[in-house]
Amino acid sequence: MKDGERFGKHGKLLVKEITDNRISISLMLNNGAPGYNSGSFIDTLSVDSNGLTKYISECDTSCVITFSFLKEAVLVRQVSERQYGACCFGLGVNVSGRFLKKSDEVPVIRDLTASDEITDY
Repeated sequence: MKDGERFGKHGKLLVKEITDNRISISLMLNNGAPGYNSGSFIDTLSVDSNGLTKYISECDTSCVITFSFLKEAVLVRQVSERQYGACCFGLGVNVSGRFLKKSDEVPVIRDLTASDEITDY
């Protein structure tokens, strides 16, 4: 952070198990200064037999975001045919990355777009 501006990607991922094969998920990622372009969604998703979860954007059906759950992290991969505004996120936003597990507590799934608790991932 410099002069109140935050540089570099930062975001948060909340995941709550509903059943053995269903999760509730909230994801937000911000590219940081100077543009602060961001992307976020909240949804309930199925988990396949390999432990993978897939999100398909309603407004960009070429957008597929997969979640692979590891013991200490979640690997996120975003693919879209759109070059700009992929997944209906802000310009240049790609949520692909490794989100480290911060807590074993069951989270409250909520909109993260106004959160001041966002961390680097």
